[in-house]
Amino acid sequence: MPRTTIALTAGLILGLTNGIANALPLVNASFESPTTSNIVIENTGLTPATADGWTWVGSSGILNGTGANTFETTARTGLDGSQHAYLQAGETSSSIAQGFTMGWAGIATISWMEAGRSAALAFDGDTTYSVTAGGLTTTASTTSGSAFQSHTLTGYLTAGAYTLIFQNTSGAGDHTMYLDNVSIEVPEPRALGMLGLGLIGLAGVRFIGRSKPQQSAAAA
Repeated sequence: MPRTTIALTAGLILGLTNGIANALPLVNASFESPTTSNIVIENTGLTPATADGWTWVGSSGILNGTGANTFETTARTGLDGSQHAYLQAGETSSSIAQGFTMGWAGIATISWMEAGRSAALAFDGDTTYSVTAGGLTTTASTTSGSAFQSHTLTGYLTAGAYTLIFQNTSGAGDHTMYLDNVSIEVPEPRALGMLGLGLIGLAGVRFIGRSKPQQSAAAA
């Protein structure tokens, strides 16, 4: 491989590895506020209630997961910190939402942790839920008693204001999901620029290489 190609390839890789993702600011993204020894009920109805960084709709709130609480007889495993949110389906669906701003266009990676409530006679943690942010959307599910596990949603968003929404879509019945450690990350513009320049440079070298006359065997 020509030295120029090697150098451009190295620069491209360096640009990718050094392109540190920016975490967009979210309020109370791990639900550690307000501090509770048991449960904080943020909402019980369809009228949105804004508190502690989020807009809450339906039966939803914050639980302390380090021991027994209103929903659990024992501590949960794998959560981030001491507390997590709950979204409880019943007669109506429940959701939480928070706005965020993309300062520049780029690939956004939305991350979160989810788990299902332990099952009993009248309730369980077998749920379906959706995650949306602008044109990005996905659906997922939890199972009863499951430990917290990580999920991501990745896609392109233009610069502008968006609303991140988590909604329990389980329908009728007492099906409760838990949510924790929400984050949104986008690459720095510098990294995207280096990637573009690297790709253009590699394409130029390949074109020059194809255009250069081949030496004959005799001349060699």
